[in-house]
Amino acid sequence: MSEINVYMIPCLRGAVTRVEDDLQTTPDSGGRSLEGAIEHTLKEDYCFAVNQAKRYVSRIYNRHLAQASVTIGQLEILMVLREHEFMTMNELSKILVMERTSLVRAIKPLISARLLLKASHAHDGRRCILSLTELGLAKLERGSVHLRAAQMELEKVYGSAKAKRLRAELFSFAR
Repeated sequence: MSEINVYMIPCLRGAVTRVEDDLQTTPDSGGRSLEGAIEHTLKEDYCFAVNQAKRYVSRIYNRHLAQASVTIGQLEILMVLREHEFMTMNELSKILVMERTSLVRAIKPLISARLLLKASHAHDGRRCILSLTELGLAKLERGSVHLRAAQMELEKVYGSAKAKRLRAELFSFAR
C-alpha cells in the first residue's frame, strides 16, 4: 500500500467507514482485503480528488502571492468585498462556501492589518458589516499581478482550454 500522508486522514476516515460497513453487510467480500478496498475507494473518492487538486492549485497560487504577502484565501476575501463593497459575515460566508468559524479565523489578520474594516450593522448591533479599506484595495491590486501569474502557470501546466472548462464545471457544481 502506498504511504499515507496527514492530508488523507479526513477522507480516509470516511473511506474506512464505508469499507467496513460494506464488508460487514456483505457476507462474502470476494477475497477483497480491507487494504485493497481502501486504495480502490480513494481512487474513486470525489472528496479526496478535489482536495488533492485544491492543495496542488493552492500551492501554485500561494507561491506567487507570497511576493505580495497575501494568501489565496485572503485575496479571495478581498476580491469578494471589492465586488460587493459591504457584506455581513453571513453573506460573505455563503459566497465563499465557508463556515462562519473558519471565516472569523480568516478575517482576523485582515482586520488587524487594516485591510478590512469591521463595523456594527446600522439596524442590528449583533451583526457586523465588513468592507474593504484603502489598504485592502492596495493589497488586492498588488496581489492581482501575482494572481495572474499563478493563473498563467496553472494554464501552462494543465492547458488553458482544459483549465477554463474545469473552472466552469467547478462553479456550476458549487452553486
